[in-house]
Amino acid sequence: MEIGKRMIQWFQRECPQNYILAHPLSGSVILSLFCFFFLILYRPLATNPARFFSYEITMAMYCLLIGVSVFVLILILKQIPYFSPRADWSILKEIMAIALVLLGVGVAAFFAGFIIEESADRWNIATFADSVKNGILIGMVPFLLFTAMNARYWIGEEQETLLSTRETRLSQVEKSEVPLRITSPLKKDELHFYPGEFIYAESDYNYVRFFLFRNNEVQKVVIRNTIASIEKQLAHIPCITRTHRAYLVNLAKVDAATGNSLGFRLKMSGIDAEIPVSRSYAKDFPAQYKRYR
Repeated sequence: MEIGKRMIQWFQRECPQNYILAHPLSGSVILSLFCFFFLILYRPLATNPARFFSYEITMAMYCLLIGVSVFVLILILKQIPYFSPRADWSILKEIMAIALVLLGVGVAAFFAGFIIEESADRWNIATFADSVKNGILIGMVPFLLFTAMNARYWIGEEQETLLSTRETRLSQVEKSEVPLRITSPLKKDELHFYPGEFIYAESDYNYVRFFLFRNNEVQKVVIRNTIASIEKQLAHIPCITRTHRAYLVNLAKVDAATGNSLGFRLKMSGIDAEIPVSRSYAKDFPAQYKRYR
């Protein structure tokens, strides 16, 4: 009974997300390149060239198609609520997500063969099983390398540090939990809320829409003002930042961020819509965002 309880606790233990899962685009590129060089250098699992291509071109085509499939699979996983939040990522989620992606890699390798090689003799259980097995075995290596970097969280050495970091992030918001007062040219539009209630604000010409989490639901409040004026009034709250000419967001309410230096897309807690981080704000965004992860 005690062993079972400890196992459940271990699976629920928080850990950083695998790099490939956290960064679908760069992660899938890294996985494709790793698999390509691995296949070229070691030629494992009796891999052979296709009839009309050299061995190198055959492997490059397989790795490209597998990389695309990994990218798509991770994006699909991120749309599933269970795998979407990064703030409470656990060992169980890590194992399940990697297993699902690797299974997809194996299936993708099988169907890639119909494009690259002659398909006449491929449609059988033995070929399918062999493709899935080989795809999983080769694709597993880069996932394990990145997971190994976070192994200390799996064995408990850094668990207390991870929890402490998260508590520190949340306390930064809690320390500012004094009511905020937002003024407007129209006195009747004056707005009061706590920093922890604020999710994001969006400009709409001469109005600003506030999205606040109150009474266990997301509420929308509209006041007459400009986003620049709201930014100045909230400048003393470190977790609230400008991400776009039309948006202010609470970084402590960001569940996930995808993108690069050209721009990001933010998934906010309790909100279906994605919030943009424009190119002009993207350079400073990663450092700001990291403080609240």
